[in-house]
Amino acid sequence: MNSGYDRTLDAQDGTRIHYRVYEPTEGRAATFLFIHGLGSNWTRWKRLAMEPFFQRFRLILPDLRGHGDSITRQGIDADGFAADLEAVLKKEDVERPVVVGHCLGANIAVRVWERNPRTVQALVLIEPFITEDLHGAWKTLHGILGPVVWSVGLLVGALNRLGLRRSRFRRVDYSVYDDWVRPRLTNLFNVIRWMGPWLDLQCMPAASYLASYRFLFRYRPPWRKIDAPALALIARQGGVLSHEAGEHPLDRPGIQNVQIEASHFVLTDNREGVVRWIQAFIERLKGEGRWKN
Repeated sequence: MNSGYDRTLDAQDGTRIHYRVYEPTEGRAATFLFIHGLGSNWTRWKRLAMEPFFQRFRLILPDLRGHGDSITRQGIDADGFAADLEAVLKKEDVERPVVVGHCLGANIAVRVWERNPRTVQALVLIEPFITEDLHGAWKTLHGILGPVVWSVGLLVGALNRLGLRRSRFRRVDYSVYDDWVRPRLTNLFNVIRWMGPWLDLQCMPAASYLASYRFLFRYRPPWRKIDAPALALIARQGGVLSHEAGEHPLDRPGIQNVQIEASHFVLTDNREGVVRWIQAFIERLKGEGRWKN
């Protein structure tokens, strides 16, 4: 695979959306659209893009609005995210991609499908943020942080309107950072220190970060209505979803539901497993005659 190339487009509200494109090694191929999570950027998928399996496909890796090189403080909501991605697909002349998302990105992937189901060939949902089935610790954390996020958001918004805002942000290449940080995630303190919001807030506007966090709880994807071929990869240990109830909205016929050996940071913990499960999922769709290049 080549090293890829960068492209941009101007969204309807003037936000410049950045994305990376990797072309297949040979011939015409289906397209994968990879959507990163909260506080991240397109480089979170770079190592995955280098895997031999993915080199046979066209890959589009966007920076979500407010993240990476798509800096903005406006339009951070379900339709803002989805409209940007639809515009990217239209510019790249992509009709039926496989849409892959992690956490925030998984929820956005469902919104892309929900807005126009016929344009999505399949969904891969890695650690989706299902608010009605969150692990108890995550519910408690949100109970504490929710009011704080709302209050801080009001303050940040007021400061921005007064012209007080940052113009420079740290750029992190997560394809390098994730390999560096993995052996350091030995306890909760280090997870918060090296993978928590402190790093995220260095890389994007606070207003965008807070709005993206609120999005996770405001937008409720129609999980039970998904009728596209779908693979859900749920972390077995340290993920966001509770396994005590036995079932969650994606644990049903029609969706291949897999518990993968990893924490919530699946791409850091078990990239090989992610590739293996996606490859098996695509091969199954081919065998069922539900795959189109």
